Amino acid sequence: MSCHGGVKQSGGFGLVFRENAMVETETGSAGIVPGHATKSTLYQRLIETDSELRMPLHEAPLPEQDVATIKKWIDQGAHWELHWAYAPPTLPELPPVDDPWIRNEVDRFTIMRMQQNELTPSPDEEKSKLVRRVYFDLIGLPPNETELRGFLDDRSADAFPNLVNRLLADERFGEHWASSWLDLARYADSFGYSADIARSIWQYRDWVIKSLNDDMPFDQFTIEQLAGDLLPNPTADQLIATGFHRACLTNGEGGANLEENRNMSVIDRVNTTWEAWQGVSMGCVQCHHHPYDPIKQEDFYKSFAFFNNTNDHTLREDFPILRTFGEEDNKDLEEVKSWILSQGNEKDAAMAALFLRTHEPKITPFDFKQ
Repeated sequence: MSCHGGVKQSGGFGLVFRENAMVETETGSAGIVPGHATKSTLYQRLIETDSELRMPLHEAPLPEQDVATIKKWIDQGAHWELHWAYAPPTLPELPPVDDPWIRNEVDRFTIMRMQQNELTPSPDEEKSKLVRRVYFDLIGLPPNETELRGFLDDRSADAFPNLVNRLLADERFGEHWASSWLDLARYADSFGYSADIARSIWQYRDWVIKSLNDDMPFDQFTIEQLAGDLLPNPTADQLIATGFHRACLTNGEGGANLEENRNMSVIDRVNTTWEAWQGVSMGCVQCHHHPYDPIKQEDFYKSFAFFNNTNDHTLREDFPILRTFGEEDNKDLEEVKSWILSQGNEKDAAMAALFLRTHEPKITPFDFKQ
């Protein structure tokens, strides 16, 4: 793929996208002619006797069996399967094996491979080591002496499942596992550039922890972070959730170019969204078609257009800021909303409450070109 991938397509021939493999190459003929291997430049180059023309260039020729397979594939229509990473997963049939070690469906596949390689399962780990492992895995901390002794003294058949359930219900579970998501969200308590001054975004961190501890469904977890402010009558928590895309680096240096900084923020949001939710390195596609995944450069800029409606700036403070109030101020806010509701409608009251929390919409210097 180094010569005919998404980045480099020598001779005008590419193999990442089917349409690239079927078009006319620089030789004047198509790289692949479905149904006709002998008319396909790809096949012709594989069987070429001249080492300067045969592919792969300056390498040993492909084994005859591989060439025969490629010829058969082209003659059968050169069908292109969906990239394996984007094919919907399907449940395989369970191996017909039986062993007292099996406790769930995954164990069937494991024991099958063990039997094929004449291996046997290791014995169950001793309880003192098992309890440490599960503590570190679920809450990131070792058990204290009381917790350790409690598990060791529990001789019931449900001792381990009960321990797991207790740790899943522990608030430290969310704190431990939130760190992985916060890394994806490029969470930081500072702006990242130059003086790297403090950024107050800790409420987003706490929202992630609470979401995990509350076992929030992943679709809701996704919607609230990407579009919580677009939900009907969003709650303060749903607005806080959108902090996911407020964690970009912010350059507060006086000489920074506003539009350059804004575009860098949009690019960051595109890359981060795809990497966090799809596990795809979209940063590559900013400059060229992806060399391995079937993603074209224009796909990057379609996503860019989706995010390209923000008003990022180069000040040493973010805006808009969501203001959260104490009990007394919240009471005053509800009184203001009630009064507006008595004079208008629910939409007016909601807009006023949002304005008091964000001070938006407002006119800023960035609204003017000169």
